[in-house]
Amino acid sequence: MITAFFKDNGTFRFTREVQSAEEMKGALWIDVLRPTPEEKDILRTALGIELTLQHPTIYHEDDTLFMTMGLVSKDEENATKVNKLTFILHEDCVVTLHEIELMPVAVFAQRIRRKAHLFDTPQKILWGLLFALSETVADRVEAVGTDLEQLSHKIAEMPTELGTGKTGTMTEISELLAELSRYEDFISQSGESVLQLARVVRYFSAEVDGFTEAELQARVNELAADVAGIKDHLAFEHDKVRYLQQASMGILNMQQNQIVKVFTILTAVFLPPTLVGTMYGMNFSYMPELSWKWGFPVTILLTFLSAILPLIYIKKKRWLR
Repeated sequence: MITAFFKDNGTFRFTREVQSAEEMKGALWIDVLRPTPEEKDILRTALGIELTLQHPTIYHEDDTLFMTMGLVSKDEENATKVNKLTFILHEDCVVTLHEIELMPVAVFAQRIRRKAHLFDTPQKILWGLLFALSETVADRVEAVGTDLEQLSHKIAEMPTELGTGKTGTMTEISELLAELSRYEDFISQSGESVLQLARVVRYFSAEVDGFTEAELQARVNELAADVAGIKDHLAFEHDKVRYLQQASMGILNMQQNQIVKVFTILTAVFLPPTLVGTMYGMNFSYMPELSWKWGFPVTILLTFLSAILPLIYIKKKRWLR
């Protein structure tokens, strides 16, 4: 589907589902969503360019600048997904090409109608698109930071539950580690996306360098600074994920050590009675204890004491905590 945006009398109007090259004459922004072969022919006729979603790359073709990057999002199953978005800066217009509905494009489409006076050239429209894109990425990184903060509180409360007899703690930690892995994947993919965005902004900055309007160059410089800030924020969140993963692994090790400690204490308690029972289970022909009147009660008492004394010692040392 092709949507063309035109500026008339200080306001923007748009034509959705353009059917011919004639309908897009004078358009400042042309948004192309899942183009059909017929729509590609229309754009080829109108602008003389070939529409393809390339791998993230930047190149010139005649006087047209092609810039492709990936935008990271999450699907319904909370898995990381990378969607390609191509910007084409033509002599008289800007073309955006994507395969699915993207939030930054929709946000800018609303903004361009409210603030038409800010976007009267293709360069300014491209700046607006890149700015909306950086805003979206920054919001998603901030949302990840909020989620990680909640996970951090959850992890901080976990050590207090060790040794309380609550079940499912190890399962919770395993699920938490899996969730942190998904966040790490999202942040890593977002980092690549931001690097591509920084490269796009850098090339765009070179295009507007020396532009007659110094204000546009200042806006592009601010945009480059914002993208650099997003990169720093992503690096911080990535370090936070690594820290939370290490903390979770530490808690998991504590839980496993707690289990090993319980078995060790059980072994320490029952080993002496086992030794007593083993001694009196021997089949020697002469064992004086067998003829004692109180031999059996004494053996039972000895077995009980050999079990209770290590337990008292362990409790005194507070090894059961």
